[in-house]
Amino acid sequence: MQLVKPGELACAYRHTSTAIYHVFREGGFTVIGDTPYDWVKGDSFTVPLWRSHHHGSTSRGEAILFSMNDHPLMEAPGFYREEAA
Repeated sequence: MQLVKPGELACAYRHTSTAIYHVFREGGFTVIGDTPYDWVKGDSFTVPLWRSHHHGSTSRGEAILFSMNDHPLMEAPGFYREEAA
């Protein structure tokens, strides 16, 4: 799970795992590459592997994102990598 505080803009990063996010609470946005995507409670979205992305909040309350990814699958054979974008 990831908590995004009101008005927060997280740093951009990328990794070699694919992530699926589900918005559990509040609203905000995610920038994938150069494209912003708005989200609200109940939305789901995916971030493809090795794509730069960051999240931000547009809500008065704390946004909560639940994520599922294939990080363990990529890490087992030594293929996982992560870096700031």
